[in-house]
Amino acid sequence: MNDLPLMYQRVIKIHATSSIGIVQDKLREVLLRHTENRLFTPMLHRLDNIYVISGLSESGKSSVAEGFCSHYGTGQAFRAKIVYFNNLISERLGKSIYSVPEKEQAQHLLHELERFSNDHYWLKIITIESMHRHLVATWLKEWLGKKIQVIYIDTTR
Repeated sequence: MNDLPLMYQRVIKIHATSSIGIVQDKLREVLLRHTENRLFTPMLHRLDNIYVISGLSESGKSSVAEGFCSHYGTGQAFRAKIVYFNNLISERLGKSIYSVPEKEQAQHLLHELERFSNDHYWLKIITIESMHRHLVATWLKEWLGKKIQVIYIDTTR
């Protein structure tokens, strides 16, 4: 292991617990630094967090999202229902997002979030309410790691 710096120009240390997104972002940072090609900018690099909020009807998802937006201020936070992004994706695809497998849904959502964050570069957080596709949220968490927080609100009455 000590010989690696002598063999390579750059060694990137990856921890066993690093998400795929963290690994990709480290690679993008190195490529960006050496090529200055903006295509290698880490995904969603301007955002501090994405909060995905799920739960039963009337559980308080909107109140929690509103709380995040109030905390950060409306100039730095965007609050949306998942249907907003799903409609954009479906329009791009020319068919319903629900007609593709959940991993592909997550990929499309990831890219739509990237487009949205680039267009709204001043935002620091995005909240997404009513995410009911567990596997979509799971894939996003796998790819984005700590950048995304998945919150399920459970209430008992």
